[in-house]
Amino acid sequence: MVEDFLENVLWWSHVTDINDNPPELLMSSLTSSIAENSAETIVAVFRIRDKDSGNNAKMVCSIQDDLPFVLKPSVENFYTLVTERPLDRESRAEYNVTITTIVCTISPAIVELVL
Repeated sequence: MVEDFLENVLWWSHVTDINDNPPELLMSSLTSSIAENSAETIVAVFRIRDKDSGNNAKMVCSIQDDLPFVLKPSVENFYTLVTERPLDRESRAEYNVTITTIVCTISPAIVELVL
């Protein structure tokens, strides 16, 4: 009798994404113009955060490889974007820097900010 009842039971389940909060990039400082021939100039200071916890809050930040800039991590998910070498306005007057933040999980969330 119990077996007959179990055959007719429907099971409903709601699957919740364990990484339901996308990473956030919070800009603290941004320099709009950089003098050419000045090395290691701070262009931006920012931090990344994720409201998830544990492994779902681990993040990696990166920029394109072909630019004269470098990301320098500091404390508690703070980063500084600096010039890696002096810039030459005659060879290139402007740059598009994309900061990509990826959450390191099975289903990563990606946030990009173009400066």
